[in-house]
Amino acid sequence: MGYTHYYLRPKKLDKAKFKLAVDDCKRIYDVLPIPLAGADGTGEPVFSDDLIEFNGSLDSQSFCKIDAGIPWPDGDAEGVSIAGSDEQISGLWCAGGLLKSRRVKANGDGSCEPLRIERALKPQDEQEEDGKYFRFCKTAFRPYDLNVQCCLIIFKYYFGDNIEVSTDSIDEQWHEARDICQHVLGYGMDFELDKK
Repeated sequence: MGYTHYYLRPKKLDKAKFKLAVDDCKRIYDVLPIPLAGADGTGEPVFSDDLIEFNGSLDSQSFCKIDAGIPWPDGDAEGVSIAGSDEQISGLWCAGGLLKSRRVKANGDGSCEPLRIERALKPQDEQEEDGKYFRFCKTAFRPYDLNVQCCLIIFKYYFGDNIEVSTDSIDEQWHEARDICQHVLGYGMDFELDKK
């Protein structure tokens, strides 16, 4: 349970397109002032020819810290709250607070689950009925969520219908990521979520 993005993908992704997608994800990382880390929230994110893997940083002290149980964005949620911001909880849902913007845990931990996109999956990976493989990334609406959204927009741009992206959020909560991709990369405004 928790705020999550999902994608379906083929077993192998074209090597040249994958490299272009990873390079664009790295460009977003270089522009956004959001600290990313390796899979466990420490070390460095991976942007290689065969793998992209990152999480939010365990040390994200510069962002607004809130103890909100299992958080969920409210219908108007947007942005990333920096330390010292006003209260960022607009109400409650069954498991925690409804957030007005992305924030980190009360201890400054900005990590949740890593986004991991491999160019080629392993033979033992489970296959969906339509020939695609199911993957997801639970971000708990932490600041790195914006990077995850941008990367999924990027992969959808390069791989089209071979990648299907869906989410727990509403379409309006992807406008910032679309704007960032459009501004930095020259595409993204036409990104559409697929149905779950």
